[in-house]
Amino acid sequence: MGNFKDFLNEAKGDMVSLATNKSKDTAMTDELRSLVQEKFNIKEMPPKINSNNPISFVNEYTKLLSSHGAAMRTIFDFNKNIGRGELLLACLSDDIIIGGTSQTYDVDFGKYKIEVKEVNFQSNAMNNFRLGKESKAAMKVALDKIKYLFSISKYFYPELNTDEFNDKVAEGQELTKLIKFLRNVDVNVLKGQEIVDININKKGRIYFQGNEFARITDTDISDKLKELISIGTKKIDSFEEIEAELVNKLASKNLGYFFFKTGSADLVYKQSLEGSSIDTITQGGIKLKVQY
Repeated sequence: MGNFKDFLNEAKGDMVSLATNKSKDTAMTDELRSLVQEKFNIKEMPPKINSNNPISFVNEYTKLLSSHGAAMRTIFDFNKNIGRGELLLACLSDDIIIGGTSQTYDVDFGKYKIEVKEVNFQSNAMNNFRLGKESKAAMKVALDKIKYLFSISKYFYPELNTDEFNDKVAEGQELTKLIKFLRNVDVNVLKGQEIVDININKKGRIYFQGNEFARITDTDISDKLKELISIGTKKIDSFEEIEAELVNKLASKNLGYFFFKTGSADLVYKQSLEGSSIDTITQGGIKLKVQY
């Protein structure tokens, strides 16, 4: 690659290239800090933090924020193609390496894999943060179960069976308003609905409770109906069960979290998402909140 500083200068201010090509090397970190100081016209850079542990790193970071807050917030605010705060972390430690787009998490910190989130702090909780790539599979399972719970519940709870909710679920739109209703659904009321007495034989004949009532000659439609009917035989989980399953799956991952407070660059570290809950359901997936 040649001289690292030459490479950074050739990047013409592309801070993503500058930061994501930094390796665990003191000289590279120092070169990056020098260029960041020049680019943002920072009079005095905050000193590096000598720690290889996220908890002790946050303790030292908090002390620095009180003495070098203006400079740290300036660097923190940069978020061109990387998460807000990631550049600041890379400048403060030789050991913190930005993962880049090829990773399923945001930064490496020694033996720790860490997601970096900018969140609102309210009522002793970090609110409304989006799950990362590492959590995609668990999130999809939870979303599918929530939609299934709604599809059965709406026939027993009139307040759920509205055009607004039906359209939003069908189109994959924001479902946050639905959460408070689904939390109150008693799955015992739905008992028996998880078994749908419909059968389609090989010839496309459709039977309901043993009685033939239609025949489909189009095999594509017949196969799709069979698929939908099989969905109807799944167990109905309560919202609390769905939420607990999601949180347990996330907590089992060897993934930590740096939470930056929006607007102030305050920093909190959580070793896992144990104790978190679903805060928002959006078209892009699920957002959580967790106590701190």
